[in-house]
Amino acid sequence: WGSSWSLVCDLLLSNHQYLHAQTYLSLLPSSYHGDRLYQFYLAHSLLLSDPDKSCDLFIGAVAMGMNEELYTYCHDNDDDGSCDPLLVYYRKVISLMEQVSSPPDHVIRIVVDALKLVNDSVLQSLLFKLQIQLNRYEAAYDAMVTITDNSSRMDCLRHFVAVLIDKHEWARLCGFPFSGMEDEVEDVIESRARSLDMTTTTEKGQL
Repeated sequence: WGSSWSLVCDLLLSNHQYLHAQTYLSLLPSSYHGDRLYQFYLAHSLLLSDPDKSCDLFIGAVAMGMNEELYTYCHDNDDDGSCDPLLVYYRKVISLMEQVSSPPDHVIRIVVDALKLVNDSVLQSLLFKLQIQLNRYEAAYDAMVTITDNSSRMDCLRHFVAVLIDKHEWARLCGFPFSGMEDEVEDVIESRARSLDMTTTTEKGQL
């Protein structure tokens, strides 16, 4: 089979022929089944039909350790090589999941696994956005306060407060400590109050 098997997989998956890719992979000798790239291709092919198994395989492939073959496949041509190989891997996985609109819970699983191994504010912000998309405010808050980049954390804070205001979650909003972020929260609330139409007196009063 040589190296041609990976070219065939690339062709099938790039054309969204996921079932054909699964069939092709199943025909490869069993000696290939433990290969990291094989695991990655199989995970990709199962994204739509079996997202739970797909996540298991994506996580399992990198758990065996990155190798040059997997890194070469996953890295972006614009990458200068300075990025953590694990971060390159997880960004590739998340990009594939976004292309097929994977359910947020499955993306969250991958992001959480990634953040056990790498420290990246983009992934931290993504975790926040996914949690708040699912109306999991406590989980979103926990994700927000762990964002290491201050600018990204403040962007997420503004979004967090705005969402709770829009949903009239006043009690919930007041229940979060916002430790070290009190001034920023006050600024967001005051800005929101000023932007409201003067006729919306009820909401202005609540703010």
